[in-house]
Formats: sequence, C-alpha cells, structure tokens
Amino acid sequence: MGIPGHDGCHYDLQGYNRLGEKVFRLIARDFYKSTDTSGISSPDIKSIFFTSLQKTTIALVFGKTEQIVWQNDTLGKSLLNYFYLDNSIYGNIGSYKISKDTLFLNFNSPVYAVKMSYLPNGYYNGSTMVYQGPYLKNSRGVGMLSFYNFPISSRPVTNNNEIPREYKIYRNFPNPFNLSTSLKYELPENSFLRLDLFDSRGVFVKNLINKEHKPGTYEVRLNAENLSSGVYFIRFRANNFKQTLKIVVLK
Repeated sequence: MGIPGHDGCHYDLQGYNRLGEKVFRLIARDFYKSTDTSGISSPDIKSIFFTSLQKTTIALVFGKTEQIVWQNDTLGKSLLNYFYLDNSIYGNIGSYKISKDTLFLNFNSPVYAVKMSYLPNGYYNGSTMVYQGPYLKNSRGVGMLSFYNFPISSRPVTNNNEIPREYKIYRNFPNPFNLSTSLKYELPENSFLRLDLFDSRGVFVKNLINKEHKPGTYEVRLNAENLSSGVYFIRFRANNFKQTLKIVVLK
C-alpha cells in the first residue's frame, strides 16, 4: 500500500525501486542486525470501536504507537470516501482527527454498521481507473495495510464519574432495524448480567451477554445478519432486576 506506479497488476520502475527500499530495511533488520528499525513495518489495524453512545465517531487503532499520517487528496479523490461500512457504504465521513497511532473518523449522522473496510478492490469509486491513492501511512511513508470487513467493536462505554442510581435498559435504536441495532443499559452496582434473545413464540434464539459487570453505563450491539424478519424479545436480567423489550427486524 502507498507505493506509486501501480497499474492494477504491476509497478513501474519508480514503484519497484520504492518497494525494494522498504523490503531492504526489513531484511537488514532481520538478517544483518540493522539498527534502522523505527517505522519500517506497515501499520496494521488492531481494533475499531465507537467512542460514544451517539455513534458519530469511530476510532481505528493501529498499535505500536506509530504516528499515522493522512495523505492529501490524490487526483481530486479524498481518503474520506475510501473507508467502507458493511462492505459497500461510503460517503458519510465529514472529518477526521489523528492522535499518534489512532485515527478518529467523524460521521455526519449516526452509524449502525458492524464492519469496516479500507480501500477499494482495485478502482476508484464509480470508475474503471486503477486506485493510485490517497493512502494512510506512518511517519516514514510506509503505507498501512488494507483490511476488509474488520469488526467494529461493541466496546462498553462507561462514565466513571457517574454511577447510575437504578437499573435501567433503554429502547434499542434503530427499531425496527435491518442489519444491526444498539442497546444501552445502566447498572447501579456489581451485577451478573444476562441478555437473551427470543422469537415471537418465546423460543430461545441466542445469548447476547452472560458475565459480571461493574457499576456503570454500557452498550451492546445486536447483529441481525442471521435473523429473519419478525418480532423478537430481549430479556434483561441483572441480579434481581428483570425486564423484557420488544424489537422488530425488517429485511
């Protein structure tokens, strides 16, 4: 990634020279005890998660504390349009921010996707022109590895400064929904939480959560890829507290 002169299969002379330089650093490190080791490997995605309950910002963490660099537009194309949600959705990213090894993407409206991909399969969106950039790179110009359908984590969002006063489970949003929906809940004390999904006949479908929680506010995402259209129920049980919610899947 990030090497110039690619024609969809091969590189031109400049591209192969650049590729040779990058590979040489790795060989020199692994076989000849080179001390030139900082930033010579391609950044690789480690985790993707929402940073708030509003679902308007997603964080992409690459690890190794490398400084991620955002490349300016190439051929009039913005990198904002080459991150894909659920394989094919793009164009909803309004801005970005970088903090060392983490990229924050700010969306124009809430996002309810469960997977993200980086870079197209070969061509610019809506075009037959081979993709030539822009790319994400590190501070030494090494391109970040592309990725496909990397899961967006339903990472719990907690506020350590405010402990809820009571058990509470909020209506899922969106509802009805197609691919996925999110459910927020609050726990006032240490609780063993179990969330189960049932169909309209009351038949158990699957377990969503079954573990101990500390006091706080949390969020879980329900993926409906394997669910058919219809009415379902989520049963929430935490210590002695119980509540049931109705959800609707429309496909």
